[in-house]
Amino acid sequence: MIISTEAQNVGFWNSALFKRAAWIFIFLSFVGLADSIYLTIEHYNGSAVNCFIVEGCDKVLSSEYAVMFGIPLGIIGAVYYLSIFSLSVFFLSGHSEKFFKAALIFSPVGSFASAYFVYLQIFVIKYICFYCMISAFSSTFLFLTATFLFFRSKKTG
Repeated sequence: MIISTEAQNVGFWNSALFKRAAWIFIFLSFVGLADSIYLTIEHYNGSAVNCFIVEGCDKVLSSEYAVMFGIPLGIIGAVYYLSIFSLSVFFLSGHSEKFFKAALIFSPVGSFASAYFVYLQIFVIKYICFYCMISAFSSTFLFLTATFLFFRSKKTG
């Protein structure tokens, strides 16, 4: 029996690998979302953020780089992570694989932004923010998972 390319593609996207990856996306984006919401709340409350492991959260979060176009980076991060989270949930809820493909396509945006902000922390501000690093790790692992899936799909497709 010959199976059409479209039918093979649908089966591939519904494979256990992609379902596990979607759960990884949900977990990582939830961590990033919670982190971003916390930083946003603290920004608007004007509260000092308790820093763990490293010192400098206050220096980083009060720097000129903590706000972009008048918007705190926490809000921008929250929108990014909420998008990834929602797209992944829609995919797992039985909607089209296009939702998860969109989540995979968005993943480099957060990763490259995080790389830039880590660069700023280390070389410009010269302090590290623990919460910013949580976001950087979340977005980096989202990107690495997406990259793995991309190469896996090319290998099997």
